[in-house]
Amino acid sequence: MLNEEHFVTGGQDNVLAVWHIKKKKPAITQIKAHAKGSWISAVAGLKNTECFISGSNGGNVKIWACGENYRSMECIKSIEIVGTVNSIVISQDNSSFVLAVGQEPKMGRWWSDKVARNSVLVFPMVIEDEEVNR
Repeated sequence: MLNEEHFVTGGQDNVLAVWHIKKKKPAITQIKAHAKGSWISAVAGLKNTECFISGSNGGNVKIWACGENYRSMECIKSIEIVGTVNSIVISQDNSSFVLAVGQEPKMGRWWSDKVARNSVLVFPMVIEDEEVNR
């Protein structure tokens, strides 16, 4: 949830969507948000900002920013990891985020990446020497 009126979803079709609570269709969609053939496995919004984070099974985490009035979105940072991002948690003060990364998806064993290690990764919320808090 980004704020009281907007929230983010991601799916197996590799599409991210930002929704308004009073609309039946998404305000913004981003097709092919991650690498080809991967799906969005986790999303988390920075509370009371226009930014959110998405993770995929393709070993990729992206930080996104919504444009003015939630009419567009752009990737402002991409982080490469090994494994499937199963969960994303953002600290209460939006200063850092934690990833739960595994060899396989948390809800099934459709594939297994033997190179990946089940782990918890902590990252500061910094993009090019500037803190992400819009």
